[in-house]
Amino acid sequence: MSDISLIMSPPSSVMFMFSIVAYFSVGVLNCSRNYDLGGMKINVSPQECRYCCVSSGVSIDVDGVNSLISSAVKHKIEVLKLLVHVKPLFVLPNFCSASDTLNKLVLEPHCVLDVASGIYFSSLKTLKLSCVTFANEKSVQQLFSGCPVLQKLSLCNCNWCNIKQISITTPTLKILTIFSGLSVYMNSTVKIDAVNLLYFSYTGYSMVDFVLVNLASIVDARVDCFYPLFGHTIGTPVSKLLGGLGSIKSLRLSNDTLQCLLLAKYTRHLLPMFNNLTHLHVDLGASEFTSEALMNILQKTPKLEVLHIPLICLDAQDWILNSVPCCFKYSLKLFCISHFRGRVAEVQLLKFFLENAAVLGEIWIFCSKTLSVNLKKQAEVSNQLQPVCPGTCVIKFQ
Repeated sequence: MSDISLIMSPPSSVMFMFSIVAYFSVGVLNCSRNYDLGGMKINVSPQECRYCCVSSGVSIDVDGVNSLISSAVKHKIEVLKLLVHVKPLFVLPNFCSASDTLNKLVLEPHCVLDVASGIYFSSLKTLKLSCVTFANEKSVQQLFSGCPVLQKLSLCNCNWCNIKQISITTPTLKILTIFSGLSVYMNSTVKIDAVNLLYFSYTGYSMVDFVLVNLASIVDARVDCFYPLFGHTIGTPVSKLLGGLGSIKSLRLSNDTLQCLLLAKYTRHLLPMFNNLTHLHVDLGASEFTSEALMNILQKTPKLEVLHIPLICLDAQDWILNSVPCCFKYSLKLFCISHFRGRVAEVQLLKFFLENAAVLGEIWIFCSKTLSVNLKKQAEVSNQLQPVCPGTCVIKFQ
């Protein structure tokens, strides 16, 4: 493998970078092909080039980008990355899909993106879109429907301000990752119909209306929703989103997501029974940890085996006063806690688990920085837990 990076100074004295990373089936670099970018000839491409990346920190003209795409397609590249600034509008040309070897496309144009009618990527398996504003619904649907064998889709900070509904209907899709900012997806509905989807991740504000159908194959999901300061519809979309993930086996939530659920108690009926869920992990977020919302989920996880939570602003009484979930009695084998400081309420919570989790085999305690170096305090906590610790349960300080 060889890396080739060229820094060029166009006549306008604007500096930009053109980078090609090439993979070879032979170990000899043979610079024998020319690329034409904005009228400049660049002799950098070896005979077995399979990967092409274009990166520019300033705006470049559309003709230059199209010229590079055309050259890359002719040379049967497999991976094409366009990390450029094109203003104000970039139309993804038809000839971009002419290649039968292209299996990965990364677009980060920082502009309005339109998609030519009839575009079709017969071999594309990975598509990543970043910093894209779709011109209209027809454009976005044209792109998604033109990827019949797509397996991995990533949408990062894409702006859907011109779109009311997004439909991702791809039977071959296995991995879907969506990351959005404050204004992204505002007043939009995202419909996901992917019968073979295995992993779904959403990070963004809680105003998005997700419609999830045919996700019977999904195994893992990660949901990190943070609520808007102006606060309408705070928790309803979150409950609806989780309502479509009832068949998952592993779920990762942020405590911000739990806070959204807490602020919309009237939507709890939308939460499904997570009959297949065996692993539940709660990540630390910006909001205070809420055990009330988590307890509502635990009541719907009859087969949960592993639970990992952060101990931040914990009120142990929230756990003790609620009814004990059935997973505590019959399935929970591993309980992990992070940011443990050894406070009274935290020790009480551990005692609650030791007394009520009948088949618990291990407790992993991830200590705070202060407690991690205080071996004496760790020993004190361990001594407090031993009287209620079953002989089959092992407590480990990490």
